[in-house]
Amino acid sequence: MCFYIYKTNFIFFEFISIIILLDISLCIIVFPFKTIIENRNGQINESNDQYNSTHFLNDYFTRLNYISMKIGNPPQEVNILLTSQDCGFKIGNSSVCKKYMNNYLSYYNRNFSNDFKYTNYSEFRMYEFNNEGNSAEDTIFAYDDLQLKNIKNFSNIGFYLGSDTNHSLCGIIGFKLDGYDSKCSKINNIVKSFKSNGIINNYKWSIKYNTIDEGLFIIGGNMEEITPCYNSKDMFTVNSVVIGMKYCWGLSLKKIICNNNITINKDLTTAEIDNNFSLIKGSHTYH
Repeated sequence: MCFYIYKTNFIFFEFISIIILLDISLCIIVFPFKTIIENRNGQINESNDQYNSTHFLNDYFTRLNYISMKIGNPPQEVNILLTSQDCGFKIGNSSVCKKYMNNYLSYYNRNFSNDFKYTNYSEFRMYEFNNEGNSAEDTIFAYDDLQLKNIKNFSNIGFYLGSDTNHSLCGIIGFKLDGYDSKCSKINNIVKSFKSNGIINNYKWSIKYNTIDEGLFIIGGNMEEITPCYNSKDMFTVNSVVIGMKYCWGLSLKKIICNNNITINKDLTTAEIDNNFSLIKGSHTYH
């Protein structure tokens, strides 16, 4: 009887140890990002009389972030946009890349990678790309620490590859939520890919700004690891908001107060969070 208890306790202890070891072995994935810096105004700047609202929006409104990601074996460097206006993980000749990344386009050739392979993850065809492509997998290089000291290669990470890869291209990591057509849940997602490969143990992701022009895109992990001053009592949970026919990252505000306790809005206001922009867009009521 004593032996049976001892053996049971030993098995239980061994089981707990396995859980702890698994928890330690699962890591966070970190990609450093920067903001695209492009001069859209030519010689006109804020000191010129010609400087108008359009120039102002060019300077401050669009603030797209991108990752210089190493993909393949041997690695090729591909610029990846972080955007809430799209979904999935895609590499190809996208109109979004041409519109915003004239000086940041890349080149990726699947034939140069020993680890590349096509998969049957999704039947979805990307209408955003000029040509159809297919679901694929390759090795992705990323950091597993917030200090960016330790970079690792992770195999079999899924993405959607456009068929036209002989020209300049970029990638997209999209945070757009599923709409009524639910197409976003049907294509390759970088967070799901790392989770399905057992590299992370949750579906959490975060964008941490170190400065206005750079920061970290973090997959996995918990807030206590990412933010030293984190306090769970300061957190709250909200449902995604619906704007028009789409779900958005955002929240509903009951009241907005400005300056000396002046109430701006009288009705419930929807606030959308969009990392593509660095301004607060006010409503007609606010104006």
